Amino acid sequence: MIEEDDEWISKTQLKNQAKSLQDFARELVEMSSGKIEQLPLRDITKKAILDFSRQQGNHAKKRHIGYIGKCLREDDAQGVKDFLQNQIFEQQRQKQKQSDNMTQIVDMITEHGDEIIDVIVDEIAGMERQKMRQLVLNFKKSATLAKQQTIKVKILNFLQQFDFNEAQLLSQITDRLSIS
Repeated sequence: MIEEDDEWISKTQLKNQAKSLQDFARELVEMSSGKIEQLPLRDITKKAILDFSRQQGNHAKKRHIGYIGKCLREDDAQGVKDFLQNQIFEQQRQKQKQSDNMTQIVDMITEHGDEIIDVIVDEIAGMERQKMRQLVLNFKKSATLAKQQTIKVKILNFLQQFDFNEAQLLSQITDRLSIS
């Protein structure tokens, strides 16, 4: 009877692993050098990824992708993938948080009007008070929910033209509302 070794990997499995590492290498070479430096990789692997852009011909690039894949075999490729996933998740979470803050600000503007507009104009340089007041007035005059949603989007787009910290502005607005 032949005992099967749990560690034994077929040639096909090895080729598939090598191909998946090369596919991952193709993703890595398209990243910026700043992001590559942040990755938890050995210096030789980082250098190989950065050197890819210096390759001229298609055959040279193909060989270099193979070399990067070989370097990734010795590194923890799954750890790098997890690192990238966590980074992407964190960026998405930050964007969602900013979006939530902006939505709260727009809701407060439409609910409280001039009181909030004054805070926003004080905090954001170059903000046109009259334009914001006109949008809020149009919101209050609109009869249907669909029109109100459209105007909220216009207010949101108008606010996004300016560079400001949403969380800081939100705290300023809530402070002003709690004082009143």
